[in-house]
Amino acid sequence: MTSQGRVLTPVILLGTIILAAIALTASAQPTSCAPPPAGLVSWWAAEGNALDSVGTNNGVLVNGAGFGAGEVGQAFLFDGNTQAVFIPYTRS
Repeated sequence: MTSQGRVLTPVILLGTIILAAIALTASAQPTSCAPPPAGLVSWWAAEGNALDSVGTNNGVLVNGAGFGAGEVGQAFLFDGNTQAVFIPYTRS
């Protein structure tokens, strides 16, 4: 990890995964779910990639991180050791 980026480990990413599942559900069923929260800066849906669905903070899978079944659609899959999603540092 460098000072120019942030590595999301399973522990750090837990809140993001929950938020992504909520936002993804809202996208999949907009009439029966709450909309994404106001001020949402980034959303990694983990649907086969680590792209930011809201902004330009695209992630990169590190050390073989992958995808598995999530609460809604797919989710990031980590081995619990060194796999992660690297999000480059950006200034707002």
